[in-house]
Amino acid sequence: MKPVFIIGFMGAGKSTHGKKLATALQRSFVDLDDVVARALAIELDLPPAPLAALIAQAGMDRFREVERDELRHTDWKHVVIATGGGTPCFYNNLNWMKEHGLVVFLDTPAPIVLGRLRQSNLEERPMLKGLDDAALQQTITGLLVERLPYYKQAHLRFEPSTETIPELALRIKRYSETI
Repeated sequence: MKPVFIIGFMGAGKSTHGKKLATALQRSFVDLDDVVARALAIELDLPPAPLAALIAQAGMDRFREVERDELRHTDWKHVVIATGGGTPCFYNNLNWMKEHGLVVFLDTPAPIVLGRLRQSNLEERPMLKGLDDAALQQTITGLLVERLPYYKQAHLRFEPSTETIPELALRIKRYSETI
């Protein structure tokens, strides 16, 4: 069975819902950021470290290159993959995911995302590190405007406030039968 790629903004709940979806579909779950962090640590000859620290060492451009390479060169059969928020926006990754699997856009409303990110450790998020509340809101708004056109190209859209994981799993199974 083809992989299911979960895309959406940071803080949308891709990992949380992805794990539940993997269970509902009887598949394994993988967080692409974890795969990239392992690859970057090996490349930099460093012990395992948080992704933010590895990005600080390697740079955002190298992170995006490794992300692309891991996305394309890993065997994703029978897996639900939570991608990074920017994954579909670089290196034609979205088209690659659509050709090789089923892409689900986790559409979480911006106010919920903002609230979650305000409560998270922003030091772990390279694009948000060091931002005060006004800058955080401005950055999130700007990134959402840039990224929504990519997210909206997914095969399926899942809005967790109006749909359940079992309903999404059923939609995925039905959709998978048509492709």
